Amino acid sequence: IGCAEALRVDPSIRDGLLNFLPILSPAHLLPDAGKIGQVERRKIYGQEHFMILQPLTDRLLLQDFKMTFRYGESAVSEGRWLSNMDRTVGTLLSHELYKRWSNTLPAGTCHATFFGTSGQSFGAFTLKGVFLELQGDSQDYFGKGLSG
Repeated sequence: IGCAEALRVDPSIRDGLLNFLPILSPAHLLPDAGKIGQVERRKIYGQEHFMILQPLTDRLLLQDFKMTFRYGESAVSEGRWLSNMDRTVGTLLSHELYKRWSNTLPAGTCHATFFGTSGQSFGAFTLKGVFLELQGDSQDYFGKGLSG
């Protein structure tokens, strides 16, 4: 990513129809390069993913359903607010449940209700036994890969 000098135009494409120069030119060679700020061609800032991954809604759900993990008991988690940044609600929960219980949980063992706007993959790959209820707006790919 970002190494335009590694890209080449396929010679079988007829010349003249498409001008690939703007997308094949390295950013530091473009006419407006450096007008807003210094152009850097290397990593200058570290990325801290822990702060992003720690507050995941699924991590909160794991706490809400800890009795289900231990004993397979039914549990309810009510009224969590979502924003479209909560992209994969239910995936981590289903993964952890599957590791402990496989597909043996009855339908609705874990019932979670949410309000707000779901992210792109709300309920993706949800396990049998998990019931997710959303009151609000949803994005595309809502519940993709349902298995329950």
